[in-house]
Amino acid sequence: MRLLATLLFACAVSVAAQSPSSSSSLEPSPAPVEIPGPEALAHRIGNDKPVYPHFALAAGVSGTVKAGLVIGPDGSIEKQTDITGPPSLIASAQAWIAASHFHPFLRDGHPVAVTTTLPVVFRLPTGTHSARPLPAIYQRNITTTIDREGRDNPPRVRWPALSPAMHDWIARYEAALSSGKISDAGASLDEIIARENGAKPLDRTPGNLANYQIPLTRAGHRLYLFFEFSNRCGKSNCPLVLLEESPAGVHTVVNQMGLEADLHRRHDSPYPDVLVWSETGQAGISSISGYSYYGGQWGQLYCGADDAAEDSERDEEIAEHHGARVAQPPLATLCK
Repeated sequence: MRLLATLLFACAVSVAAQSPSSSSSLEPSPAPVEIPGPEALAHRIGNDKPVYPHFALAAGVSGTVKAGLVIGPDGSIEKQTDITGPPSLIASAQAWIAASHFHPFLRDGHPVAVTTTLPVVFRLPTGTHSARPLPAIYQRNITTTIDREGRDNPPRVRWPALSPAMHDWIARYEAALSSGKISDAGASLDEIIARENGAKPLDRTPGNLANYQIPLTRAGHRLYLFFEFSNRCGKSNCPLVLLEESPAGVHTVVNQMGLEADLHRRHDSPYPDVLVWSETGQAGISSISGYSYYGGQWGQLYCGADDAAEDSERDEEIAEHHGARVAQPPLATLCK
């Protein structure tokens, strides 16, 4: 009996001794330590560099992509908070970051979690045409405006004038749109369209689509702009798709929400720059995304914003000066 009592007492003491440590394990982890980006880069394992995108290289784009990261005590990336920089460089930077691992960050000899803004720098190789910067785009350089209301537009393309490949694309797009698959997360529009093998053939363009052909000077290639009408967008942003048809088939160049598109002709390319206007949610302010063709590929080069209030003030200033020339700001400049 005494032996049993002794054993029970020993167990009770053991449990009591362990309870403080078990409660300490429930304490919250310390907040990550903020460190500079260069220090984080110095901890990165490996000397591999991000791949310079062919489009950006051909267009002469350089710059820095910055990514907000939370890196765990073991050196792995736990979370990415944001990423900014030239759009044509972001995908390559993102792939390089995703493959990154870091030596643990130590404080007082112990590994800790850290937060940082990691810079990913893209420098053009020697001999590229970086000395010939791309110009900004001004309103006076716009040759054509295409919007879903039909103002100042080239005529819509009639169904018989479209190729069988375009008929097939439209049927698949309409089927994906009707079924709600068009909003599949993580899938490109081309991937969604390719899955619509059972799409019913159409004999005309659906009434909810407005289709315009953008003139090109490249044989065997056609450029189309589709506006989708739907109750969900009304007179606000609606789905806009820029398509290129080539001997290889039909593929998506741009797929985003927008109001209209402006064409800026280029002397060095059979393709125009395409500026897509979108509402920002702020009264009177529109954002502008500019897409260009370089090195056999499309990509976003230009960013801009238009403020209707500032435009009105500038018009009043011009009127006061009786038509005197007043400097006009660019519609879009190279994204940074």
